[in-house]
Amino acid sequence: MDKLAVLRQYFGFPAFRAGQQTLIDAVLSGRDALGVMPTGGGKSLCYELPALLLPGMTLVVSPLISLMKDQVMALRNAGIPAGCINSSMSLDELRETYRDARYGAYKLLYVAPERLLTDGFCSLAQELEIPLVAVDEAHCISQWGYDFRPSYLRIAELREKLPGVPVLALTASATKTVADDIMRHLKFPEPHILRSSFARPNLSYSVRRTDDKNGQLLRLVRNVPGTGIVYVRTREGTEQIADLLRQEGTTAAAYHGGLGHAERSLRQEEWLSGKTRVMVATNAFGMGIDKADVRFVIHYNMPRDLESYYQEAGRAGRDGDPADCLLLYSGQDVITARWMIEHSDDNPELDADERAELQRRDLERLKQMTFYATSKRCLRAFLLRYFGEEAPDDCGSCSVCEELPFEVDTGRGRLDGVPAKEARQERKRRQESLPFTGWEAAQYENLRTLRALLAAHFHLPVYMIFSDASLRDTVQKRPKTEDEFLEVSGVGQAKLERYGSYFLAVLRDGKEPNSLLQGG
Repeated sequence: MDKLAVLRQYFGFPAFRAGQQTLIDAVLSGRDALGVMPTGGGKSLCYELPALLLPGMTLVVSPLISLMKDQVMALRNAGIPAGCINSSMSLDELRETYRDARYGAYKLLYVAPERLLTDGFCSLAQELEIPLVAVDEAHCISQWGYDFRPSYLRIAELREKLPGVPVLALTASATKTVADDIMRHLKFPEPHILRSSFARPNLSYSVRRTDDKNGQLLRLVRNVPGTGIVYVRTREGTEQIADLLRQEGTTAAAYHGGLGHAERSLRQEEWLSGKTRVMVATNAFGMGIDKADVRFVIHYNMPRDLESYYQEAGRAGRDGDPADCLLLYSGQDVITARWMIEHSDDNPELDADERAELQRRDLERLKQMTFYATSKRCLRAFLLRYFGEEAPDDCGSCSVCEELPFEVDTGRGRLDGVPAKEARQERKRRQESLPFTGWEAAQYENLRTLRALLAAHFHLPVYMIFSDASLRDTVQKRPKTEDEFLEVSGVGQAKLERYGSYFLAVLRDGKEPNSLLQGG
């Protein structure tokens, strides 16, 4: 089976996204490669698809338990056998996973970096045929990156135990310094970087300087429909902002590291399923969350660097539909961020000179973040040029290019806090994203209802059933047979077999969604 056939059968897509095929070809040729692709650019497919073409079992190093669990669930839903090994598993669960791996039950096995050098895992890895090691969120290996995790340094030692096995490293944001550091730590025999464009044309970037952050936040949440994320610097702040939104009638939940694992998982699931509209979170939330229909990301506090900002803002609009990324800025943000950098003790394993150099680089990144937040030139161009990409001077869709004022206090003189020009453009973007007739709009809502029912029935997040883009393509193509349904973007063989009869019952037979799953 060739690449396109696998793409169609398992993932339901007729063609690769920009940059994917080049990276996949590098993997299949056996070369080490570093792939730098934007959030939402389809990084995971660059190792998932090769895993189906290569012999044996591909190993994926992933930093978060919740992330690997979601990825394994999504792969199994697509008919791809996958498993994971992490610290949340009981001894019996680990033994069962090890046994299944030895019997060839998986094409992909996800493992937390902390588990890589345990005796049990090392023994397992050396017994199995492993054709590829994929390193997700590879920036975590660099102490000059924005999310350094010392446990990632163990990957180099794993390479010594698996000689000749190529490595694919993936990240959504890496400056030249970080990229060079990743390849050095992973012992690439020669530099090999494949970059995709960081441009996300469906995202509208805005900055508002305001002393009334709560007012600005509430106005945007009222005026932009759909699901969103609000990033807040502190745990206490997430709880306060979530309370504020709930008092205003918006379903909202706080997410931070101070919550127990079970409570975090519950809140994440309720947000993924659509029960909660807005997640108010610290930067502990979001890595690897594949919720495609996030319509806005608001930063209540300015992050300390553009790498973090780009990654977090990029969680909006992964379905390709218009989405808003708003930064609420005040001078106090800079003062607070600088204090946190100067008093940080995040990396005690570094010596005094290394800590001093890291602090210098963190302060330089903060300066660039501040330049972005106060820029009077195109915000999209600022971001792209920071990551080494050429960009036009006017994107036409950021707050600078739309000539929206940077200084905003309480929204006086505005229609509910939204400039008339901004409101007109927002309505135009929304209308263009849903080019439906009256019948099609009704059918689209029918399919959304069916998707929600199926998600509840199969205990899956709604986005793992089908994305909004798949539902729109379904409405426009109006499939009446299984073969026609396979032509819909995002419909692979496994999803056809699991969900096809339900969708065809609505589309072809005119059944009501609620009648199809009565009685569970």
